[in-house]
Amino acid sequence: MILEYFQEVEGLRPDVTIFNRSRYEVAEYHKLWAAGIPHEDAVTQIQVSERNLITSAYHERPVFDMEYDANLAAEFEYQPVGRVFQLAPK
Repeated sequence: MILEYFQEVEGLRPDVTIFNRSRYEVAEYHKLWAAGIPHEDAVTQIQVSERNLITSAYHERPVFDMEYDANLAAEFEYQPVGRVFQLAPK
């Protein structure tokens, strides 16, 4: 991911936490699949986990997402900020 490159290689914005949702989702899904968790249950667990991570993060700093996600929009407002969205609790 380009944002991770700029942070790790170029040393830009060390104050920002980058959460790569797609990488997280794949890693979590693989763990749950290996544990024998059915697909639908795994997807639900991952969605709940992401919402919990975002909820705890926005208490410490602003949270932004690069694209709209209907599952997250059920709990968070997507406020446009330039080319990204700032997530806020509803």
